[in-house]
Amino acid sequence: MSQTANLPHDLEALADSLSACADELHSRLMRALRRQQPMQGGLSQGAAQALFENEVALRQQANSLYVDAATITMRNLGATRQELLDLAAQARLAIRRIDVMKDLAGISADLLAVAAAVAGMKPDQLATPLQSLKSHLAALHKDRSAVNCAAGIQWSSGQQYLRRPAMAQLTPYLTYGGNCKEAFAYYKQHIGATDVMVMPFRGSPAEADVPEDWRDKTLHASMSVGGSPLMASDCPPGIPYEGMKGVSVVLNASSDAEAKRWFDALAQGGSVTMPLGQTFWASSFGMVTDQFGAPWMVMHEGSQNQ
Repeated sequence: MSQTANLPHDLEALADSLSACADELHSRLMRALRRQQPMQGGLSQGAAQALFENEVALRQQANSLYVDAATITMRNLGATRQELLDLAAQARLAIRRIDVMKDLAGISADLLAVAAAVAGMKPDQLATPLQSLKSHLAALHKDRSAVNCAAGIQWSSGQQYLRRPAMAQLTPYLTYGGNCKEAFAYYKQHIGATDVMVMPFRGSPAEADVPEDWRDKTLHASMSVGGSPLMASDCPPGIPYEGMKGVSVVLNASSDAEAKRWFDALAQGGSVTMPLGQTFWASSFGMVTDQFGAPWMVMHEGSQNQ
């Protein structure tokens, strides 16, 4: 198989890495906001908002790479593509450990510039952000080498490649038809969602890409239930929205009473596919599509002989 034939796969892999970087950026910011891993000097609301916007912009660039992978030719990237993949992987792990605000901002800005150059098919604009990203990563490695060695993180000589793989995590991502903000507010009130964050198009780098009547819709949202994350957004205008199909979000309740409370709340104004009841695999199980169009499976394993 030719190198040109492999290119779309390489770009998709880069998009995967950029998405993973966005996930790590989001997780690092949330740990800082919860004071689980504070930033040196603190984290202002403005700085947090700016970095959340970088997270969303990274996701947009990754999506652009997915869409354009088949059209970008070998000439646009040349021998740089493996280097891009390696640096993106390093950046993902670096973001997780960064404790200084300016370092987090610098890494995310470099990633955005790299992604924009690749997605925009502008190889002439790639060298500067690539070099900046390398410099940032090298500086972080130098500053934290003793800590990294103590933690068992190994770097190869010269290239400074991390050898320890990051812990994988699956995060569901739902697309709503314009009511994502209302849905997440409802989930916060009725199913105990925490760490709820909803970012509109307005005020973000993507504001100019959508019409005025869509700028208050949701560009990116996140929340947690019982420590498990859920992310979502509203479908961008111009893309046909056909609802959520072929997927359900599973809510594992801590008791049958909690399962009933959640199920009843989600069924309010929605559509019940399977009433909540006992099954051979759970003491409570039911399926429902809520009033916002999101499909849920609510369950409590409990004892099937109750």
